[in-house]
Amino acid sequence: MNKSGKVVILGHSGFIGGHLYRKFLEDTDYKVGGFSSRDINLLDENSGQTLAGAYSRDTTIIMVAADSRIRSNSIEVLSNNIRMSLNLSVSLEKSKCEHVILLSSIAVYGRTGKNLITEQSPVNPDSFYAVAEVCRENIIRKTCEFLNIPLTILRLGKVYGRSDRKSPIFIFVRNVINSSPIEIYGNGSHNLYCVHENDVFEVVRLIVDESRFGDFNLVPDCSVSLLNLAEMIMSLADKRVPVIFKPSVEVPIEIAFDNSKFKANFKEIILMDLARGINSYFDFIPDIQS
Repeated sequence: MNKSGKVVILGHSGFIGGHLYRKFLEDTDYKVGGFSSRDINLLDENSGQTLAGAYSRDTTIIMVAADSRIRSNSIEVLSNNIRMSLNLSVSLEKSKCEHVILLSSIAVYGRTGKNLITEQSPVNPDSFYAVAEVCRENIIRKTCEFLNIPLTILRLGKVYGRSDRKSPIFIFVRNVINSSPIEIYGNGSHNLYCVHENDVFEVVRLIVDESRFGDFNLVPDCSVSLLNLAEMIMSLADKRVPVIFKPSVEVPIEIAFDNSKFKANFKEIILMDLARGINSYFDFIPDIQS
């Protein structure tokens, strides 16, 4: 257990990192620090040295900082994530911490698969973004093993919530509110495993408090297709808009998970129902309309 309550979040100005940062700040039991690229740019070769002086041995480091697919699914994304992970490793070698929590993605398993996916399933990255996530995991895992630092890797589904501005949920809700068409790339069969930002925080908080180590997939029991998601949002809003299908070269995501390990280790967590999570978007309609 992290008795000191010291937590440092790397990437605290982004969507997920920002939500974690704000939620930890609300609880006086934690001493929270946060760094974004404006504070310590993990792409800089000297950032490892700088970061090493920004935490102590009894700190839990939560690594959220990453170059994501939203910017570009490219070699540059891969290169940047490798550099950031290596610079974090340099920092850990210079100054150990109590625990590292790495927020990764279920993208490491690829887009299709015949068998139920567990934490022991082989990775199958099929994009530069997915390869980047695998590289982040491998670099930080090997570093923590070498330095004897406990590590938890949390592979997330599609995170959504009030701070969200880029997920299909936000885009579809905004379009329905603005009476604009919903655009879907492909035939609508692409599946999402949607996880609310508050559930991510509750899981991370338990990992910090209870020192729960290992690899965990954070996904709901069932996925939702893009078409069904659009229908659900229109039903909840009691308003229909046109749905326009556009060509897509990407293979739809069609994978399924066995969540036994997560449920056994996080019995306290009941993931938010998707309809309830979507309804929360309608509570801040003025923000969405802009």
